[in-house]
Amino acid sequence: AQPQVIVVCVDLSEPIAKNAINDWERELLSSYSQEKYKLVVVGTKADIFHPGSKEALRKIIEEREDKIPYVECSAKTGKNVQAVFDKVKN
Repeated sequence: AQPQVIVVCVDLSEPIAKNAINDWERELLSSYSQEKYKLVVVGTKADIFHPGSKEALRKIIEEREDKIPYVECSAKTGKNVQAVFDKVKN
């Protein structure tokens, strides 16, 4: 079965690799046909982020042509947890 939505979670408490999202997407495309699916990127642990991680991830997303929905959240504080579900749903 093909997924309708794929959520890629990126740990903001660790340094962000420049190709993190593109590497994940390549892996996903090798596992699933190239039918349309919605890709949502979630920056997790926003409460304890590594210096530079938020900016690096935002830059990666902004550089892409296909405006990926992105949200930062913290399960610990509850900040934006509902927003993650809203991005997936909409």
